[in-house]
Amino acid sequence: MLRELDPAATSYPFELWREEGILRLLLTRHARIGPPEAKELVRLIAALDPATSAPILLELGELVQVGPVAKELLSRLHGEPRRAVALLALDTSDRLQGEFFRRFHKPAFPFRVFVDPGEAHRWLTTWARSPGLRVV
Repeated sequence: MLRELDPAATSYPFELWREEGILRLLLTRHARIGPPEAKELVRLIAALDPATSAPILLELGELVQVGPVAKELLSRLHGEPRRAVALLALDTSDRLQGEFFRRFHKPAFPFRVFVDPGEAHRWLTTWARSPGLRVV
């Protein structure tokens, strides 16, 4: 489920693809996400899924940095309440960042932090089948 990218092989700070009704977003190793990258993410997500019903599984590579302005943009610009986002946080640092984002930025969309890939996938699959569901 997790993918490891070689930073020398790509200059892109993220990868985005559709897999079994779920959008998979990988912020690549050493990525720095600022306002321009955040806006591009929102644009690409809308282009890949214009119906705004596919949930997103977000994975962080090592040493990813998402700036405070980018976090604020993502929490508001993404704002489609039908699109759930699950952060797969496999280490303590990622879990802390995810919980801080959820509590401080209060995203306008359902957002949960998971340590178990299977649990995250089950939660997102529920959203993929019932995009109007409002369970957080």
